[in-house]
Amino acid sequence: MSTIGKALIICSRKVAIRWSERKRSVDVLNVLEDWIIINGKPKKIMHDNGKQFTSRHFLVHNQIKDKQIPNSYPQLQGKVEAYNKIVKNEFLALEDILNIDDGKQRYDMFVKAYNEAREHGGINGLTPSEMFLQRLITSSIHTTNKQQSVTNEGN
Repeated sequence: MSTIGKALIICSRKVAIRWSERKRSVDVLNVLEDWIIINGKPKKIMHDNGKQFTSRHFLVHNQIKDKQIPNSYPQLQGKVEAYNKIVKNEFLALEDILNIDDGKQRYDMFVKAYNEAREHGGINGLTPSEMFLQRLITSSIHTTNKQQSVTNEGN
């Protein structure tokens, strides 16, 4: 039986996920590697510390902070659980999935729409992609200003 993979929530609430045959660490890391190629390296990843995400080597090697959500602290799991509820109510309940390939294709389209078109109340009505871009620009400006101030100190 196919399953929807483990969700990695980037700090902007942009989701990195894909339909997978099983929940394995290698599948999660493949999704993350694809994310980095398309979007750049995130500063931090939040996950529920499930057995599918047991290797920290990839994160350490790529200097990505890892925010583990403790099992006993459901308040932090809210973002992941909210996404899971949206998938259940807005994808699984509405889509008539014909087979595994159809499910994969439809889910990829759903994730793209979630990230790029669906406004999110938790981030002031922005889409996760807009929030991600806004944080990227803000971080870039902040880094540029730091570099300029260091360069100008000797003058």
